[in-house]
Amino acid sequence: MPRPAGARDETRTSTFLRRALRTIRWVTLGVLLALTVTSPIRGRFGLYSWELVLMFGAYNALVDLARPQLGYPALAVLDLVASTAVYYLGAQPDALLFDLFFLAVICASTALTPRWSLAYTLAVALTVAAVHPTLPRWMPSNLAVKELAARILIMALVGAGASALTQRLRLEERELLEARERAELERVRSEFLSSLSHDLRTPLTSARAGIGMLQASAQDRLREDETDLLASSKRSLDRLELMIDDLLTLSQIEAGVLEVEHKPLDLRQVVEDATKTVAPLLEQKGQTLELDLPHSMPVRGDPRRLEQVVLNLLHNSNLHTPRGTRIRVSGTMGGEAQLCVEDSGPGIPAHDYSRVFDRFYSRGGHGSAGLGLATCKALVELHGGKVWAGPSYLGGARFCIQLPSDERRGTLDAAESARG
Repeated sequence: MPRPAGARDETRTSTFLRRALRTIRWVTLGVLLALTVTSPIRGRFGLYSWELVLMFGAYNALVDLARPQLGYPALAVLDLVASTAVYYLGAQPDALLFDLFFLAVICASTALTPRWSLAYTLAVALTVAAVHPTLPRWMPSNLAVKELAARILIMALVGAGASALTQRLRLEERELLEARERAELERVRSEFLSSLSHDLRTPLTSARAGIGMLQASAQDRLREDETDLLASSKRSLDRLELMIDDLLTLSQIEAGVLEVEHKPLDLRQVVEDATKTVAPLLEQKGQTLELDLPHSMPVRGDPRRLEQVVLNLLHNSNLHTPRGTRIRVSGTMGGEAQLCVEDSGPGIPAHDYSRVFDRFYSRGGHGSAGLGLATCKALVELHGGKVWAGPSYLGGARFCIQLPSDERRGTLDAAESARG
């Protein structure tokens, strides 16, 4: 069974860290061996410093072999014991062999948690403070004490720095891993929504065709309540088609495959076409629709996608307001074309105005899928425009879109109007 991506990434991280520490250890030992061979110093029991480095190298080779069975805490303890033994046998305070303590602190700091790294550095400092004065078998002077304190302080700073850098690296890697997982989940969700919307279209098309054929062939033989039922079913299919369109559109936008046209068009005509489509839904709830639009609203865009935007705004007001609601569509022209849909319904809490265009946000708990306004925002932004929501002058909610106007088309329309 394959491991999840997160587990694979964690294994890669551990492998990289282990290899990096191994390289640091062997490079340090190689440099120490070269320096001690050129300047050999005899320590206790007649052992030269380069021999002690070789002994530590042999210990390091054994550690590499036993590393899979040993954890980092055990290795840190063994490093401290081996470094102390080699430094003691060297019998030369402040000599090159002191660097083995730095090596132990760096390796422990990159492998342990910050708390345990601090404790380990303190243990190393106490060990050095205990061993260092006894090497030449004399009590050090004040200057020697200050030099030792400075070395211990530098060692502590090196350990803290290595621990901080390691934790920063792990944090960034964890954030990258979470971002990858979110991106993968988003990709799977987008593919699912796209597949679902395509799969739903087939039965929807069949249902619409069946109802249309039934209305055409049996209209004269149906009772009034049966005719109303068919009309209600058709309106329900219209709502379902809007939701499927929104699903498919959002999936295409998120996948970066949706293309919109940018051709001259009259936004007023787009609104009028949309109102014809949504009229049956408004009539069902006894809602009135008012249009207050300029003679012409020239913009550049995709008529089908902009009609989808207007349909969603009208359907939003229809769905989330009670019977008898007044719905008003108004527009203005200037440097930009602005279109607003407002209603006299219960409105939206002020703190929700910034959330209504989020995906899956449902206004007022009416069972909406929360895709219509999100689709509006995405499509308007693809046209270089913007959307916003706020309180309505009618007492309910107000949703506005703003699109770049087609100045050339507007100039031509104005000239034609003047000639007429």
